[in-house]
Amino acid sequence: MKPFSQLASKISGQPMFKMLEKVQAMERSGRRVLHFELGEPDFDTPPNVVEAAIQALRRGETHYTSSAGLFDFREAARQTTVHSRHFLPSLEQVMVTP
Repeated sequence: MKPFSQLASKISGQPMFKMLEKVQAMERSGRRVLHFELGEPDFDTPPNVVEAAIQALRRGETHYTSSAGLFDFREAARQTTVHSRHFLPSLEQVMVTP
């Protein structure tokens, strides 16, 4: 199969995922490895978070939102800031991203 272009044939993927492949091979060989390569937690998602996500999907919350994040989440972040930093940012000052 021919590559789409010479440039496309040079694409090799993200280095961190290549590192992950090597680390997983080490684990398969019996080595114990502490993962720091992707920032992925070493624990499962808590059951209440999983259930909240399932319920949101069932409610049809599957569409795009503002690039600044969900309104309710941003508002909650504002209120939390009042308690933790003792000031209330404007909604425009709050952005929630992955």
